[in-house]
Amino acid sequence: MGLGLLAVGGTLAALVVANWSYILSVTKSSVAAAAGGAAAASLLALMGLALLYASREVRPGAARSAA
Repeated sequence: MGLGLLAVGGTLAALVVANWSYILSVTKSSVAAAAGGAAAASLLALMGLALLYASREVRPGAARSAA
């Protein structure tokens, strides 16, 4: 799931950056709309990275006790 989110977020971010001028022309030069799309796509990729990090295998000697 993390790898999927990372791939989708990265692809969407690349599409927004590649089509930045088109998005600006369609939204009547609203930089906020284009930046919102880039931010949303980047956060999807960041969530994917967080899921990948959280799902990594923990080595037996690396676990710390809470006490």
